[in-house]
Amino acid sequence: MSIAIVIPTYNEAANIGTLLNRVLAVGPEYHAIVVDDNSPDGTADVVRAIAAKEPRVHLILRTADKGFGLAVRAGFARALETDAELIGQMDADGSHDPQVFEELRAAIEAGEADGMIGSRYLATSEIQGWNLHRHANSRVANTLTKWIARLPIADATNGLRLFRRDVLEALDLDRLQSRGYSVILETNYCAHRLGFRLGERPITFHPRAAGESKLGFREVLRFLRFLLALRFRAVPGIANPRAARLRIPAG
Repeated sequence: MSIAIVIPTYNEAANIGTLLNRVLAVGPEYHAIVVDDNSPDGTADVVRAIAAKEPRVHLILRTADKGFGLAVRAGFARALETDAELIGQMDADGSHDPQVFEELRAAIEAGEADGMIGSRYLATSEIQGWNLHRHANSRVANTLTKWIARLPIADATNGLRLFRRDVLEALDLDRLQSRGYSVILETNYCAHRLGFRLGERPITFHPRAAGESKLGFREVLRFLRFLLALRFRAVPGIANPRAARLRIPAG
């Protein structure tokens, strides 16, 4: 089984090398697809040097039409061009532990869900290094998501996720609208509305290893506006997602 992990990056040169080593160490079936928005700090150069020696590392360098949401969508599209049966996403800053993918994978292979999320808001989850402001922003975003989008999960906004291939095949990636961090919510919401089952596992969310967070107050406001619009529009996807689910057997 091949597993592709999509990692969007912008100015993560100080973190990406260590992270790629950790992803590849999880197992020989793991591949990393780094989608870099032409970072001025040389992130792409670091990835390119690693990829020259390691065929499981792949780089997508984007020089136009940038944005976290577009980077995630480009990474998912590239993953679907491979033979990966499971496709995941994670942050590049060290806040996510790649070993968690094995827990998410086991749950999917056991038939518990079609997509699994590493959750910061289950009983045994832990968040390290956040101030009160960031806790409040995240809690409000997830509470509003439950009320408005009616997603049956505790953490709809965390970027540590793993999907069966057919979940992403069922989404029309070109018709997704998010250009920012709300792509996480949008893909989770669309998968749920198309009939796929989402599950969660508790995680420890670690402080950023180096650099600065890109999630500011402006991005939070964009998320809230996007959430309201999302609830009242049609879901971009195939007419019968269950038919797509039958095309790819469970891992």
